[in-house]
Amino acid sequence: MAYVKVKCIDCGSTEVIKFGKRANGHQRYRCKSCNKTFQLEYTYKACEPGTKDRIVEMAMNASGTRDTARTLKISRGTVTSTLRKLKNSVQPVNVAYLEKKSENQPINIEIRNAFSSDALAVEMDEMWSYYHDKKHQSWLWWAVDHDTGTPLAFTFGARTDDMLYELIALLEKFNIGAVYTDNNFAYSRIIPPEVHFIGKINTQHIERHHLTLRTRIKRLGRKTICFSKDKEIHQDVIGTFINREFFT
Repeated sequence: MAYVKVKCIDCGSTEVIKFGKRANGHQRYRCKSCNKTFQLEYTYKACEPGTKDRIVEMAMNASGTRDTARTLKISRGTVTSTLRKLKNSVQPVNVAYLEKKSENQPINIEIRNAFSSDALAVEMDEMWSYYHDKKHQSWLWWAVDHDTGTPLAFTFGARTDDMLYELIALLEKFNIGAVYTDNNFAYSRIIPPEVHFIGKINTQHIERHHLTLRTRIKRLGRKTICFSKDKEIHQDVIGTFINREFFT
């Protein structure tokens, strides 16, 4: 007679006992170490441990909602409901980078002189995308460290001055000394000219990140039949990608 040793899916303990059966006949188990119940067989694959992580991983690697549902053999509703929950973990500011910088130098919430030795030079730009149809535009406004290319903060909205004010507010805790941008109408009006430098030659890092986003996220392709139907999912997927790939 053969025996199969069952391990707890949470703590890995082998101190596991049977804990009845579900209505569909699947055996349930209870871990005597962490006192959690679980099962090894599932009727619906979306209930299996790790499925939610795979949904997010596929969204980060150029898979649409239908691609994910077809590959994982789950419903589209499960995919969209999982992507909607991403907003709970999206951070608009690179907190890890900010904490690392604050260990070495004091934080000044005002824009510093462009030639200050301890001031941070940033690149700012915006990227166009849409959801539902091209009448519903969504602009990603963000800033990256000019020296390292590390994204610092981002926000979503229209292509208006208000969104630039919102981005600058997110950057208040960084020690900003110089800002490099393209010739967008908003930057010249809002950013002080003594710290503002115009020219695409100085925005190569952020332009390269735009290409990375459009390559890795299928719903950002300009000429494609794959697009987001929902505004929140559209922005949460982009924000999660920035958090996972750039902020960490």
